[in-house]
Amino acid sequence: MKTRLVVVLSLIVLTIFGMGNIACRQFEFKPVNEKGPVVIIVSGYSGPDYYLKFASRLSESGYYTIVYDVHDFVLNKTAIELKLSEVINKAQLSPNALPGKVAIIGYSMGGGLALAYAANRHDSVSNVIAYYPMTHSDDSFSFIKENEIETLPGRFKVPVFIFQGESDFYYNCCTADRIKRLSVAAKQKRADFNFVIYPGVGHGFNLGTKGNQYYNQNYDEDSWQKTMELLKKYHPLPNKRL
Repeated sequence: MKTRLVVVLSLIVLTIFGMGNIACRQFEFKPVNEKGPVVIIVSGYSGPDYYLKFASRLSESGYYTIVYDVHDFVLNKTAIELKLSEVINKAQLSPNALPGKVAIIGYSMGGGLALAYAANRHDSVSNVIAYYPMTHSDDSFSFIKENEIETLPGRFKVPVFIFQGESDFYYNCCTADRIKRLSVAAKQKRADFNFVIYPGVGHGFNLGTKGNQYYNQNYDEDSWQKTMELLKKYHPLPNKRL
């Protein structure tokens, strides 16, 4: 167990590099094989730490996984699009990456970013998975405005899947009713959009952090299994090890 912990920790590489004029933090998890399909994770408002365990599991499954702090993307619209392009291009050029598109997984605020800025990139993104995404906020941190919810699915060009807690009232930013509104609009626009709403839980239902009253182990594992099924379908691992 101790040996495995050392190995996992050794896979985490924290680098600081410049993209434009903004420093961008990257947590890199190398795949168990020499190379793997790229998965980019964008954190929630609280930063990357909550999602490193999830990223480690993905790397152990064979994916080359990179975690970014969502705050590195709090820019104007044009700058966000440019930064996301740079992040994707950098990942694709890594010696640990297999050629091809990347999958994007966003949490909370990062989920809002993924829906607003990654789900239209059919040329470089295979699919988008968002956990309890921020679909509105009264401050400047929201990537999606309230009046954009019905029009947003018109920009979805890749398969989109959302995991949502039914009782998510966290700062009124990530509520289930908006996901349902997205679903109605997506159906009208014939977008490839699906979601699951877990009853009785709120924000961060899959994060086993201290004091998280909404954590649910069954939903945590169910959403993990569904995530792996989605990746297998839209962003599969190679048939043989490299």
